[in-house]
Amino acid sequence: MLLHLEFPWVSIAPDASPREQLRYYREYRGLLRRELGDMSGMSETTILNYELGYMPIAYDKAKRLAKALEIDERLLFDEYCRFLDYPFQLRCKELRSELGMTQFEIADKAGIARGTYGTWECTAVRPGREPFQRFAAFITSQGKEVV
Repeated sequence: MLLHLEFPWVSIAPDASPREQLRYYREYRGLLRRELGDMSGMSETTILNYELGYMPIAYDKAKRLAKALEIDERLLFDEYCRFLDYPFQLRCKELRSELGMTQFEIADKAGIARGTYGTWECTAVRPGREPFQRFAAFITSQGKEVV
């Protein structure tokens, strides 16, 4: 007697977090964390930490994981990574222009160093996650969307 079993694959919610997307697509591809780590040049522990939400997925690592999983990298981006991908220097200029502020004014109000903000706009330095969060909080308080 032959038995035919079906295991329906449950799809993931469109608004799932990057960590949920990572786990879903890793399991969908039938990969162990170690295998995905080998494919993307990361440790099994790093992938576990991403999936459990212990640390956010870094921009460059999200791109490598997406390539290994053969998915759109934006699925693994949080707000910070989406900002970096925009490209961020253009978005900084757009937001500052919309608010009618100078670089010094927006930096002061956002609680970041004046020179730091200037380097963001000229792409000399990529924003760190913590300064970005202060910047994002200020922009949101002004009724604007960061990304």
